Amino acid sequence: MSTPLHSHHIARQIADAACKRICRQTIRACQKMQPMLSGDDTPLANAWDDICVQEREADRVVIWEDTYEATLLAIIEGEIAELDKPTWWAIWYQTDEGFDWDEKDGKPPKGVFNEDLARYILNQYVLPAAENYSNARIRKYLDQPKD
Repeated sequence: MSTPLHSHHIARQIADAACKRICRQTIRACQKMQPMLSGDDTPLANAWDDICVQEREADRVVIWEDTYEATLLAIIEGEIAELDKPTWWAIWYQTDEGFDWDEKDGKPPKGVFNEDLARYILNQYVLPAAENYSNARIRKYLDQPKD
C-alpha cells in the first residue's frame, strides 16, 4: 500500500487535471473561431493560431483585452460554471488568494468569483499553451517580414 497523500497534494492533482481539461476545451473553442487580429491576407486559420502568434511575439496589439482576453475569459468562465464544487474549490486553492487563505481562522473566504479562477487558468495554463504551440501556419506567419 502506498503512503497517503496530503490533502493539499490531492487538491493540486484534482485542480491540475481540471485546469488542463478546461485549457484543451478553450483551445478547441478558439480553433472554431475566425482570427480577429491578423488581417485579411493571413495564413492563420483560426483564433487559436492568432492567439499563439500574439503570445509568441509578446507584443499584443492594443485591442487584445477587448478581443481575445475577453473571449478566452468568457470561454473559461463557462467551463468553470460546469464544475462540481469540490473541483471548483480545488482550483481556487491553487490561486494566490487560495494559497494565502488561512483556513484555520474558520471563516470562508469572501469575494471569490469565477473570474478569479478564470484568470488563474488563463495565465497558468492557456497562455503558456499558446506560447508553446506551433504549426505550419504559425511558423509561416512568424517568418513573414514585418513592415
